[in-house]
Amino acid sequence: MDATFVSIFCLALIFLSTSLGSALVFFFKRSFSDKIGNVIIGLASGIMVSASFFGLLLPSMELAKQSQYLSDYLSFLPPLLGFLLGGFLLYIMDKLIPHLHLNSGEEEGPKTKLSKNVKFFFAVTIHNIPEGISVGLACGLSLANKGDASYI
Repeated sequence: MDATFVSIFCLALIFLSTSLGSALVFFFKRSFSDKIGNVIIGLASGIMVSASFFGLLLPSMELAKQSQYLSDYLSFLPPLLGFLLGGFLLYIMDKLIPHLHLNSGEEEGPKTKLSKNVKFFFAVTIHNIPEGISVGLACGLSLANKGDASYI
């Protein structure tokens, strides 16, 4: 399968899923109560945590077990180091790139004369970097395994 086609298909699928999920707000005539909003946020958080654990951390530990360089007891090290390194890089970006937080309008990062729109753009970019890496990695692994879509 052509790498360009797979990449475009994966990105289109993610775009469509995100768009349809966010379009749900148009079916509600009024705002949510705090209780319903908290339930929805809790549900979304639980889905993200379970997806990262079952979809990323457990498979990476299984791959590490297959490595000839690590024993079964140390198979948690590569995922742990990757997790910590990713968190550290996001922390560094959060401190070095000027950006805004949506609801508070609170500015973070170094003081600059950039407009609020540019700072909000940087905030969205920081948020989307891990998603882009995961999509690219999934598509690349799918192609490396001759079309095995289990990584997507």
